Amino acid sequence: MDKSLEEKIFTTEELAEYWKVSYNTINILLRRGDLQGFRVMGAWRIPLSAVKKYEEERTPTKKETLCTTKLVRDKNGNVRIVI
Repeated sequence: MDKSLEEKIFTTEELAEYWKVSYNTINILLRRGDLQGFRVMGAWRIPLSAVKKYEEERTPTKKETLCTTKLVRDKNGNVRIVI
């Protein structure tokens, strides 16, 4: 078999367990198009390459993780978070 065809394919249940999220979360991501997959007999399948792409696109950069936040009270006494 061609090596390029041997990519890991996740079911929605397997990916939910791997990411420690609910099965419904994976289905929502697939339906919205945030996560790429394909259907086989009505059941979703998600290639490892799509999982990696999703993870890379949503991993914060070093600059994003170094952001500082502070709480500020406005003139009405409401507290706001300022980034």
